[in-house]
Amino acid sequence: MATEAEQSFLDTLPTSEVTEEDEESAQKKADELTERDFEYDSELIGMYGLSVSEDTQRERYQQETYDRTLAARENARRRREAGLEDDGMFEIASEMSGVASGEVESADRRRTRESLEAMASGQRGRGQSGTGLRSAARLRGGEANAQAIGLIGGEKLSEASEIERGAAKGQLRDFMIQGRTRAENKELRMQEIAFQRDQANKGFWGDVLSGVLGAVGGAVGFFAAGPGGAAAGAAAGASILGGVGKATGRTFG
Repeated sequence: MATEAEQSFLDTLPTSEVTEEDEESAQKKADELTERDFEYDSELIGMYGLSVSEDTQRERYQQETYDRTLAARENARRRREAGLEDDGMFEIASEMSGVASGEVESADRRRTRESLEAMASGQRGRGQSGTGLRSAARLRGGEANAQAIGLIGGEKLSEASEIERGAAKGQLRDFMIQGRTRAENKELRMQEIAFQRDQANKGFWGDVLSGVLGAVGGAVGFFAAGPGGAAAGAAAGASILGGVGKATGRTFG
């Protein structure tokens, strides 16, 4: 049974006319499954509060089973004609399709988003940890840093997501072309493509984190250094937090 994301991708593949053989095979399978699995529910109530007869329930069950079987045969044919019979290849193509359409959040984007959320939460935690006369200042500083991470991070995530969707469309197009050529070593091809995507995504999302934290660090350094050392403070802050972003991107990637 295809997941919602997989079915959404399958619906984008070319369809072919249902043959008489398809219908006969689906009907035979539906008859077999109905005979084996159907159970009458004497408590099932239909319209007007009347119980649904066993014959009616059986007909509905058989029809639903027939529809599912026919759809499964059509999906299998679509996968076969697209060169995606292998489950691993099909999962990769489905994920690419979901990312390209914006319906699926990639694992790398999710890790980047969660990293930014954790960093913002950490800034708030540091601000709340202070005591004494400086506690109010620390609290304001922590909240300001958290808001900066959220604001800049949100903008960067949005921009990066657009780029990622465009890249995924290109990757999916190339992937489908390769699938249709039916290269002999599909498993090797899948490993090569998965490796290439992994390496590209690590660098891409690591740069996103670096850019966000570099921008936040620059802003924090500017205000912390005061008028006299604003430029130096901004550069130092951007360099330190930018490096943290790249390291975090590599770790989570």
